[in-house]
This record gives sequence, C-alpha cells and structure tokens, in this order.
Amino acid sequence: MKNDEQNLDAKMRIYKAATTLFAQRGFYAVGVREIAKAANVNISMINYYYNGKIGILKQIITETLNKYYDSMKISGDDSMEMEGRALIMIKNMIKFFREDIELAMVTFNSMPFDIPEIVEHKINLSEKNRDRMKWFFEKVGGNFDDPVQMGVLSGFLSNIILAHFENKYVWEQVKKAVGESRKIEEKTFDEQVKMCCVDEDDYYNKYAETLAKIYFHGVPSVTTISKNKEKK
Repeated sequence: MKNDEQNLDAKMRIYKAATTLFAQRGFYAVGVREIAKAANVNISMINYYYNGKIGILKQIITETLNKYYDSMKISGDDSMEMEGRALIMIKNMIKFFREDIELAMVTFNSMPFDIPEIVEHKINLSEKNRDRMKWFFEKVGGNFDDPVQMGVLSGFLSNIILAHFENKYVWEQVKKAVGESRKIEEKTFDEQVKMCCVDEDDYYNKYAETLAKIYFHGVPSVTTISKNKEKK
C-alpha cells in the first residue's frame, strides 16, 4: 500500500512540475531532465507513467478541456431567465481560470501545432464537447450553423476571461523574476485589489456581472440583424 501511495505521489509530482514549467516557459523550452529534477524523480518514471513529455501534455489538455467545458455546462435550468444562466456560466468559467490558470496557460498558449498527435488529440476533445454549448447559443437566438456568428460569439466570453487571467499570471511571473534585482512600480492585480479594499471574491462577482451585461445585451443586436436580413 505504501509503495502504491509513493508511486501515485511521484506521478502527481511529475504532472504538477511539468504543468508549472510548461506554463512558465513553454513546451519546447522544457526538457525531460528538468521535469524530473523539479519533481524529484528519475527520468525513467516520466517515461513509465506518461511515455515522455507528449504524454504529459496530452493529459494536461484532457483535464483542462474537460474541466473547462464542465464549468460552462453547469448553468441552471430552463426555469431561469437566460441572463441569469449566462451569469452562472461566466462565474463558473472564472472559477475554472482562478483555480487552474496554469493548466489553461499550457492548453491554450503552449500548443505545439507541429506535433500531429497533440493537434489531433485537442481537435477530438474540442469536437466531442462542441455540442455541449449549442443550447446556450440557440437560447439567445444565435445560429449555431452560422460561421460568422459562432466565430464571434463562441469565443467572446472565454477569450476575454482568458486574456484577463493570462495578463494576471504573466505579470505575477515578471514580478517574481525581477523583483529581487530591481523595484517595479506597477502593482500586480492582487495588490491593486487590496489597495481598493475589495475582496477578490467580490471583485470577480462584479466582474462576472459586468461581463454578463455586456455580453447578453449585445448578443440580441447581432442575432436580430441576422434574422431581419434572412426575412428580406
């Protein structure tokens, strides 16, 4: 039993170490030896558990996309108004990025598109989860088969939220990297929030409410125009 626990711990250490290193430096800049050193394991254990770097990345992508789409799916039921459901969905998406920003950074930013195995894996997972959001766009009057509408609406919320957390993460890493060598006057996101005497949870509640209003009240103008043109 003790050996099983140690093996599980080693596997998780590899996964966490690789996730952090990939998020901070990118997939190609990180070697297997560096992952093994950070996880305090032998290189052979990385090959045993994950069959190398690519195996770790595939596991990261799988976990990220499953969590991401799950967070978007859980948003109340048909008895609620759509704006309320949209707000719940946005809050769930924000919760995902707050809790798993490094996973998101690796999956959405560190994608090696010249490795067919990885590209195919991500495409398969994305296609598998695609229909899980179809209901939402149809409820707000969107045409899921319209590539123009979906090109704008499907990534509108997620890209805004991702950009916010990317900037937050990157700036925190910059502050850590050069903080000891010289003083940086610009404050991190957390420092700005504290200066405003706002709790981070309160901040993200207001952030979600604001984003929901912007998104939800802007969507009808797009879908209405499209429908009017079809009638003509």
